[in-house]
Amino acid sequence: CIPVPPVSEQIRIITKLIEALILSKKYGEKEILLQKYNQNFPEQLKKSILQYAVQGKLVPQNSTDEPASHLLERIRAERQRLIKEGKIKKDKHESIIFRRDNSHYEKRGSEEACIDEDIPFDIPENWTWTRLQNICSLIGDIDHNMPKSVPADEGVLFLSAKDLLDDGTINYIQNVKYISRADFERLSRKALPQKNDIIYSRIGAALGKARLVEMSKEFLVSYSCCVVRPLLVYPPYIRYYLESPQILLHSIKARQSIGVPDLGMGEIKKYLVALPPYNEQIRIVKQLKVLLDRCNFKM
Repeated sequence: CIPVPPVSEQIRIITKLIEALILSKKYGEKEILLQKYNQNFPEQLKKSILQYAVQGKLVPQNSTDEPASHLLERIRAERQRLIKEGKIKKDKHESIIFRRDNSHYEKRGSEEACIDEDIPFDIPENWTWTRLQNICSLIGDIDHNMPKSVPADEGVLFLSAKDLLDDGTINYIQNVKYISRADFERLSRKALPQKNDIIYSRIGAALGKARLVEMSKEFLVSYSCCVVRPLLVYPPYIRYYLESPQILLHSIKARQSIGVPDLGMGEIKKYLVALPPYNEQIRIVKQLKVLLDRCNFKM
């Protein structure tokens, strides 16, 4: 049995049905966009929070904090001491960034150059700009020869970029590789990770991940990553800074090779770092941990 309305009403029904189907299709498209937005929102929120943090907008400045410029002077003095003792090599590209006539300049040896175009954003008065290499005692990786695997009970832990987990930690246990003691001794001369170092991924899909070594543990990391060792600065701040949108954008633009994306060590060393006073670094990290944890909600 088919209910048959008058012809004129049939026409009105079909007209209204077409309008409803068009609206339904638009609603479906909007629903898909909303689902994508909700899926990406936590990660986008994290990036926004990190960007606010490195711009000095996350926590208030404290006038009693020692200016970052004084901290930088102590870092330079400590680097010179380590160089004299033969513990680190002299950096031929060490630079000093300073302000003059409302512009930013960088001095390398006897040469000076205006770098206003390189400065990505304004920072608070008691912060300072510097290069990553100037606030670290080590930025390095191992030789680019992949050692052979050995059984776990016969070797030393050997990690790679895949072991930098999305939850912000380092995987030391599941599906990890081990190498011989001889290979470990040979490769560890250049970049042996220590507690409070940062493992920074420089190759492949994990490009730009930074993870803090939070325990004293014997291991090496492959050349897919490099070891960053901050000097007299708060390591967790540098870890978060390396994952900020500003640095991520720089790393994507600077990566090399046609095949697997490869971020050169020279590019990493010359990253521009917005350095806050030491006490503010601690306050920033404390606030970041609270806010970033709140971003891990389920939509």
